[in-house]
Amino acid sequence: MQKGFSSTLAIIIIAVVLVLVGIEYVRMNYQEAQTATSSENNSQTQDTSSDYLGNGQEIFNHLENNVLQGTLEGQVNIGPICPVERVDNPCKPTPEMYAARKILVFSKDRSQLIQEVSLDSAGFYQTNLPPGDYLIDIKRAGLDFSSQVPKLITIESQQTVTLNISLDTGIR
Repeated sequence: MQKGFSSTLAIIIIAVVLVLVGIEYVRMNYQEAQTATSSENNSQTQDTSSDYLGNGQEIFNHLENNVLQGTLEGQVNIGPICPVERVDNPCKPTPEMYAARKILVFSKDRSQLIQEVSLDSAGFYQTNLPPGDYLIDIKRAGLDFSSQVPKLITIESQQTVTLNISLDTGIR
């Protein structure tokens, strides 16, 4: 009986230590963020770490936003761009063509738009998302078509999902 009690007590002590370490980690990151914000705004920020630590939802949101998220990334290819492309002189998409399109991240049932993600000048995109199921689509321009979206994906903590999308512009 004494041995079972000791094991239970040891587990409780370990759990308490882990919670305290997690709270200290959140407090330190919060203070660093406040310091960075303060120096950017050239104004003094009151230390509100005790208020921050007192709100369990804020701690959860901080951990969710900084520890548990996964990544969605990929490359969007657009083409054809010209009615007649020559092998020695291909038509390449312009940065404006990529800027006109956005990656759309919806809830699994498409009832809520979670994020619009911009493409860079070469068609690359990347965003962090909490773990879960999402429906990915693209905001098209003109007659764009892709058989690769919409697509249901699953984001897992600290994992990367790559979704490359080829858009057919319809130009022939």
